[in-house]
Amino acid sequence: PISYIGGTGSIAVPFDGIKPKHNLALEALQVFVPVSNALGLGSSFNELEELGYKAIFPKTYSKVQRWYADTWKSGHLTLRSAKRDLLSCLYSHNRLKEKTERFELQERTKNIVSTFRKVFRKNKKVEEIHDMIGLRIIVHPIKR
Repeated sequence: PISYIGGTGSIAVPFDGIKPKHNLALEALQVFVPVSNALGLGSSFNELEELGYKAIFPKTYSKVQRWYADTWKSGHLTLRSAKRDLLSCLYSHNRLKEKTERFELQERTKNIVSTFRKVFRKNKKVEEIHDMIGLRIIVHPIKR
């Protein structure tokens, strides 16, 4: 029999003749992780998903992990700097200040599992991942 990882457009992995560790990893990725996502428990199972990918694709996962560690350091500094600069610009804009009670900036960084999933499922190179960091601006208008 053939097992599929990742749903539509996935790569088929032969289930017979692989190590028991790989069988457990496939089961985790095919059953437990999707069920946890469907139940809204997705982030609770990130570690399980990470272990599954590490077991089945150790070389690829290791490469993504090294790239992620290097990129995350500079990305985190860039994010902090951008957040500070953007808030300064928002609060210094007089016309915007007149109509706004306050601004809220939320930052996020893509986690390693999400990064690997994108590399694997969308057949991308790590250099093609451009959404490692993000800022969300929430504007709270003055209530009149």
